[in-house]
Amino acid sequence: MDGATRSLDADHTLTDCLDKAVESTFGMILGESPQYCDDGAASSDHSGVVGIIAVVGDVSWSLSVGFSPESATKIAEQFAGCEFDYESEDMCDVIGELANVLAGDVVAALDELGIKVQMSLPSVARASNLQLTQPGAVQSLRRRYTTSFGDIVVGLAIGKS
Repeated sequence: MDGATRSLDADHTLTDCLDKAVESTFGMILGESPQYCDDGAASSDHSGVVGIIAVVGDVSWSLSVGFSPESATKIAEQFAGCEFDYESEDMCDVIGELANVLAGDVVAALDELGIKVQMSLPSVARASNLQLTQPGAVQSLRRRYTTSFGDIVVGLAIGKS
């Protein structure tokens, strides 16, 4: 196992990179710092929309960022500067772009640690009673943050070496 993989496997390094990216991305978009609430386990069954980005390189992982319909609508409006109907295709585009921006910030934080990766294009899923789970061969980290615009649930899934 090389140094980059060892660094990424450390829980505190993952948490630091994710928290830094969430604070940077959503702090800039919303004008307030999201506050960490919990590990997001209570939010694993969730109705709403999730943006997902796969990342490959020194280590392979994926990022997911989920919003309830209410928080998606408020955050998308703040991000884009105009209103979006939750059911519209435009909402999927905005959520995909939010996932892209957040993943870019995580990639930048990892790059500072010497961990090189490249991102895929985002995918977006919208569902009722969506359950976000990871297979056993994956180390996962899920965190829930609160803002005045609503909650944000962010997860990282890293392939175990």
